[in-house]
Amino acid sequence: MATVYRRTQRKPIPEGAEIVEHKGRRFAVWTDSAGRHRARVSPDGKAILVERPGYEIQYFDENGQRRKESVRCGDLDSAKQIAAEREKTAMFRRKGSASQLPVQLFVGAARILIASRREIVQIIVTQLQRLHRPGPRTFRIRGPAAHS
Repeated sequence: MATVYRRTQRKPIPEGAEIVEHKGRRFAVWTDSAGRHRARVSPDGKAILVERPGYEIQYFDENGQRRKESVRCGDLDSAKQIAAEREKTAMFRRKGSASQLPVQLFVGAARILIASRREIVQIIVTQLQRLHRPGPRTFRIRGPAAHS
């Protein structure tokens, strides 16, 4: 199971900050030009702990090594999804079928592309046949020059 978390960064306690305790935890509270702020105080009491904006994931790769990776997204659900994908890829590699995964994805994408192109070609052929039919035309295809 992958671990998803936000890293914390140590910063010096701002000038004029007041140290308060709430529910057994110590916080620094201060006001600056941007407004009022609150951050946890480190266990040694010499710095504040600020959460970094992105998420970080940790998972075990195919060799059993613990991997750490920054996913650079602010959404927890997206970070969990990326972590699940990394674990799934590692599982495929452990079983020896990782080389087949890209091939399967490529074949599936190629089938979708071929099917969509067939439909487009059929539509174009049908429209061209309507244009070349004798009798009144139901529509005309106009290029960019015809609109000016």
